Amino acid sequence: NQTSKRLICQCRISPHLSRFKQLLYIRWKIYVLHLLCYTLIPAIILIASNTAI
Repeated sequence: NQTSKRLICQCRISPHLSRFKQLLYIRWKIYVLHLLCYTLIPAIILIASNTAI
């Protein structure tokens, strides 16, 4: 099951990239996703609630 997940990931990213670059790319995407979820979205909600008051 783990190998099939890895194969799916490798297919989505261009296969001629090195293993290190693939890992870096995946980690970067996860980092950006977490940045959006945990900082930008709460900040927007906070600003919106402050302007509503």
